[in-house]
Amino acid sequence: MRSRSAHLPRTGSPFEARGLFSRTGIALTVLAWVTAMIFLNGCAPRSSELSLTTYDQSADQHMIADFHRREATRLRQMSEELTHRILVYERLFGPDSDWVKGTRLLAQTYAEAAQEQEGKAESHSRLAERRSR
Repeated sequence: MRSRSAHLPRTGSPFEARGLFSRTGIALTVLAWVTAMIFLNGCAPRSSELSLTTYDQSADQHMIADFHRREATRLRQMSEELTHRILVYERLFGPDSDWVKGTRLLAQTYAEAAQEQEGKAESHSRLAERRSR
């Protein structure tokens, strides 16, 4: 006795019906992807990123120094905000609480990082001055 499925016509997969796996379908799909990638890559804005660790004379040392100064200012402000928060935590939890100790340590870390950024800014500024002479 034959199975019932032997009498049914074979239709193939839905992908074969649409021609996605045929040679023409594959070629058109690849061509569409390549065209899209070229178009998207060509339209992408070119960014000129500065390497903040370079001391190369050709790099824009003034821009790098300005970046480090802005970072130092931001870190110093964060340290000052945490210093004010220490006063609040001392009133709430006591001067010897873990909240006060942790916040004091974090404020000190931000202040040290700000000093480090200022040092980098000065180094890049000096290099920029030498370059402009």
